[in-house]
Amino acid sequence: MLRERAIRKIQDLYWEQGYNDMESDLSTRRNPEAGTLDVVAKITENRQEIVNEIVIAGFDKTSETLIKSQIEVKAGDILNLQKLSKSRRNLYNTGAYSLVEMTHDEVEPQTPGKKTVRLNVKVREVQPFELRYGASLTRNADPASWPT
Repeated sequence: MLRERAIRKIQDLYWEQGYNDMESDLSTRRNPEAGTLDVVAKITENRQEIVNEIVIAGFDKTSETLIKSQIEVKAGDILNLQKLSKSRRNLYNTGAYSLVEMTHDEVEPQTPGKKTVRLNVKVREVQPFELRYGASLTRNADPASWPT
């Protein structure tokens, strides 16, 4: 349990900095004579993800400006997955979208140690409600039989 929490904390710290493909492992070594336990962390950062561009699709009635205002990651920023999650919540909370999909894919050119990505945001707008009502009247209807 403690090992998993430690790994999770390390991952969170690296993910905040855009190292979303990082790998980590913890191992322990006991030293009975000294009465200590050494914890060894092996971390492979891999490449830091940087947002090169943001492509938005699926909007018709709303504006690209509204969508961009709710996305907490901008072009040139590191790709922070926690901010993407919050951005998705922000878009849903506007009430304008029934579906929000966010994906990212690698684009060229690459810089050493960096992974340049395109952020794809696809939305589906909420369909407007349609209220229909009506009445009909027959010519030969007896008004005395109408409900009151």
